[in-house]
Amino acid sequence: MAKSVGKKYKRGQVPLELAAPRSSGLATTSRARLLTGQAALEMLVALAVLVFAVSASIMVAFSNQSYTVDTETNNEAVTLAREQLDAARVAVAGSFNSLVTTSSAQSFYSINLQVADITECVKDVTSSVTWNSGSLRPQGVNLSTVFTDVAGAIALGGDCEINPPGGGWTNPNTLMSRDLNYKASYNDNPLVNSAAGTPATDMDVLNKTIYMTAMSNKDNFFILDGTGIINGIMPPIVGSLNIGPGLNSVDVARDNNTGKIYAYVVQNDNQKQLQVIDVSTDPANPMVIASTTLPNITFTCSKPCLAGQSVFYYDGRVYVGTKYIANLALPSTKNNEFHVFCVRPEPAFPMCDTSSPANPIWMGSVNVNHNVNAIAVRGDYAYLATSNDSGEIMVYNVGNPANIQLVGSFDAQRSASDDEDATSIFIVGNRLYFGRQIVNSTSERDFYILDISNPTTPVELCATCSINLGSSISKNISGSTVTGTRVSGNYAFLSLDDSNIGFLTLDISNPAAIKPIGPYNFSNHTTGLDLEDNFIYSSNNQNDGLRIIRPAQCADKIDDDGDGKIDAADPQCHTDGNPNNSASYNPEDDNEAS
Repeated sequence: MAKSVGKKYKRGQVPLELAAPRSSGLATTSRARLLTGQAALEMLVALAVLVFAVSASIMVAFSNQSYTVDTETNNEAVTLAREQLDAARVAVAGSFNSLVTTSSAQSFYSINLQVADITECVKDVTSSVTWNSGSLRPQGVNLSTVFTDVAGAIALGGDCEINPPGGGWTNPNTLMSRDLNYKASYNDNPLVNSAAGTPATDMDVLNKTIYMTAMSNKDNFFILDGTGIINGIMPPIVGSLNIGPGLNSVDVARDNNTGKIYAYVVQNDNQKQLQVIDVSTDPANPMVIASTTLPNITFTCSKPCLAGQSVFYYDGRVYVGTKYIANLALPSTKNNEFHVFCVRPEPAFPMCDTSSPANPIWMGSVNVNHNVNAIAVRGDYAYLATSNDSGEIMVYNVGNPANIQLVGSFDAQRSASDDEDATSIFIVGNRLYFGRQIVNSTSERDFYILDISNPTTPVELCATCSINLGSSISKNISGSTVTGTRVSGNYAFLSLDDSNIGFLTLDISNPAAIKPIGPYNFSNHTTGLDLEDNFIYSSNNQNDGLRIIRPAQCADKIDDDGDGKIDAADPQCHTDGNPNNSASYNPEDDNEAS
């Protein structure tokens, strides 16, 4: 076998037989450039990937940082909102009506406390904290609660609404009505009363029991059981009483010490004007436990020139007003129209040590020199609706009843002829609502909303926070009177002694644009009204002395069509027939059956 002889090569030298074929110089240069371009491209791609990865990392880091900052800011805002509610809770414990809407700023937060007076003793409070994030996106936190004024409810004798009325008041209707009859006939079927109706003068409702006064020489005080009206049961008369020549007004209150309920009434007579009736010991047999003649009136005149005209219970005291007593032969201290009695002991006034509902003790009086048509009391201040042409609302400091002082007034006069009396009054929060004798004139106002934040200077809440009732409903109700006012939630309910329009609802959700929404026609000349559990109770001076008015069927809390479904739960009360769609619920629908 032949042996091959190997050729030696220098290190790095490539054997010729293994070398690539020779090429021109141009090809070699292009190949080098190609290799160099590929390398550069690879570097660019790698760099791009690196930049993308780094950018993504930075974006994630910034996003996480933004999320963390937003969370911390939100938590801080929640703390601020909660602290504001806690401060509000402390404030209402000291003075319920001192809590009002406020705004402030802290760092970059806007802090707002929105306070809405729902009833005389309930406030709806929302604490809001808002801010802008780094991207100027508006952010906010809202915390809401309800505050109840227990002390205020007790001061009013328990006569304070807790739940405001719902909707449905554009279509009010009569739920039921009945006459007031004396004992010989009130056992008749109340749905078909044969006896002539007794003219009612006033009413008060407490815990579904209806107390009514009347102008009659027979029975003129009535107690009716209203617990069954939700089930369509006409309120039966459970007790009545004959008190002399008739009664003009009533206020019912629960005594917080004993739990007993008393009716404070004023009589249409020159003597024993204030009467106190025990209505809880035996409602079937109410009993007069005190009769008091107003002092500091020593002259005689034709009855009932000295009669009690108005009465109001507040915090252990009873306030009584009379008509104007015009005997100029007497000194001003002997013809007083406004009187204060205590019906429970007051440590600051030893004269009241033995006082009780059965023993009202006169504390003092003042010469108002005008009719005292209605009374409302808040704290140390009494607000009187009067016949004073230069100050229809008169404010008295009654902190010391032995020295009652006139401290403020409000004049509703807009022109020389605008001298109608204030005839009804109601207070919710720091707002006073009052009605007057009515004149159909766009230049005059029959209903006002006042700001009484400062009791000594009551002012109209705003330039347009009043209304002429007749022109607003395009009805001629001139010559009638607003005989009663009740306010709750977004509504003011008025009773009128008009021959056609007996009841009127006002939407006061925007006080600057008061809107009549539910004039209701019935010819009973309404003398007073009360509100309880979304029903209006009216007293009337003709047949049907008692009328109970409900909102539209889809808001009256009654199963009107008997299908077991009430109001929002009834498909018929929804525009799309879907009871699960809250947006389609129509509380103004007055037909729950279709």
